Amino acid sequence: MAEIHRKADPTLFSPGELFTPFSEAGQTYDRPIGAWREKAYEYRLITFLLLGLILVLAISFLFLCFTPRVRVFAVSLTSSGFSTGVYELKQEVSNNKKEVRS
Repeated sequence: MAEIHRKADPTLFSPGELFTPFSEAGQTYDRPIGAWREKAYEYRLITFLLLGLILVLAISFLFLCFTPRVRVFAVSLTSSGFSTGVYELKQEVSNNKKEVRS
C-alpha cells in the first residue's frame, strides 16, 4: 500500500504526501524532462548571444565596406635610395570634368 513519508527538511514538508509506485514512476519520468528544459534554456541563451555577436560583426563589416580606406603616399628618396620623407597626398578627383584639385 501507500506509505506516508515525511521529509527531513521542514520547508519541503507536505502533510499527507503520498508516495506510490505511480508517483515514483512519474518523478523518474519528469526528472529528465526538467533536465531537457534546462538544457533547452541554455541552448536558447547561447543561440541568442551568438545571434547578437553575428549582428555586431555584420554591422561592423558593413561599416568597414562603406568607409574609404584608400590613402596615397609619396616617398622622397635620395640618389642612393634612402628615404628622406613620407608624405600623404590629399587630392580630390572630380568625375565630371576629370580634374585633379589639390
